[in-house]
Amino acid sequence: MTKDKFKNRNLISKFAGFEYYPESICPVSGNLLKRHWSLSGINHPFPRDTIYEDTFKFHSSWSWLMPIIARIETISYSNKNIAGYFEKKTYIHFVNGSIYTTVDIDGVYKEVIEFINWYNKNEKAQ
Repeated sequence: MTKDKFKNRNLISKFAGFEYYPESICPVSGNLLKRHWSLSGINHPFPRDTIYEDTFKFHSSWSWLMPIIARIETISYSNKNIAGYFEKKTYIHFVNGSIYTTVDIDGVYKEVIEFINWYNKNEKAQ
């Protein structure tokens, strides 16, 4: 995995609510636990609660990327700046309170990364 994909995967994972757990030894079994991300809650859209680093597919699967877009759409209802952010974007469009995307997953993925970076920067500034 390239450095950028690793960084982007971490960025999206945190935005989605995943928590990172480094490699460790299980206190009960003594087995080695690989580095992984975990997402609690029964209603999340991902395939399982514990996801190992090499199995994320935000960059290649609509099933993984669309829940992130849905989260962006949800937070956009309470933040008027977000609608303005999408005015000049090519792959993601905000129209009448809803987000629309093109079918180019690579372009949408890149704009999701740009948005999360923008959002994190602006949330810290407020």
